[in-house]
Amino acid sequence: MSGASWGQALSRHPGAVQILVAFFLILCWEAVGRTSRFAILPPLSGIMQGWWNILFTRRAAGGTIGTLPENLLLSGQALVAGGGLALPSGILLGTLMARYRKVEYLFDFYINAFMSAPTAAFIPIIVVLFGLGFTARVVVIFLYSFFVVCVNTSTGIRHVDRSLVEMARSFGATERQLFWKIMIPGAVPLIMAGIRLGIGRAVKGVINAEALFAIVGLGGMVMLYGNSFDMEKLYAVIFTIVALAYVLMKSVHLIEKRLTRWQE
Repeated sequence: MSGASWGQALSRHPGAVQILVAFFLILCWEAVGRTSRFAILPPLSGIMQGWWNILFTRRAAGGTIGTLPENLLLSGQALVAGGGLALPSGILLGTLMARYRKVEYLFDFYINAFMSAPTAAFIPIIVVLFGLGFTARVVVIFLYSFFVVCVNTSTGIRHVDRSLVEMARSFGATERQLFWKIMIPGAVPLIMAGIRLGIGRAVKGVINAEALFAIVGLGGMVMLYGNSFDMEKLYAVIFTIVALAYVLMKSVHLIEKRLTRWQE
């Protein structure tokens, strides 16, 4: 088969190509893990065994911790609470900043400054103010995800095609109609991109908060298994975190495709 034919076959079956690449990577990982002397890279079969064990085991070499489903639930509760606050409030403030100059003047400097600053630097202050419990984790998640959603929303609304706005005005559209019929639909791609980024940062936030000061949930499992050098279980938790983030971001992407179907 010629190179062009291979290219056409691959373009027609992208899913099959992804499966083949994943299968090849799995084989390579398993081979390296079995032949390597480094404990830091266990074979995938060992990681799957570790994953199976943490589904039901509460104890670890470094201490006692709940099962994977129990810790996944703990992390999920904090993620829903923090993300549930950050996403709508970020969209609301971003919309107000795009629509009203005074609001932008008041908040623009602080939004950009906090988005640029490393959120982990604020964790000691958060611990002092809110303690080590659920509220502190929610605050960390909020700070990780709020600012990127706000900035993307504001940018999306500002960059709506001005010709569409002027055309709607020429046909007598009110400000309310302009906002809901022109600006919001035109800004949806950037708003949804901000939500995707916000969710990804929220997952980072919950893991960092749990690992650095709460020692519960998935972040607590990462710290416990990492400190005890239980690599199979550590990788099992890491893969679970990656899968969780992927599912959440993929779900937002599917919602975005439905909302922007009119643009196709």
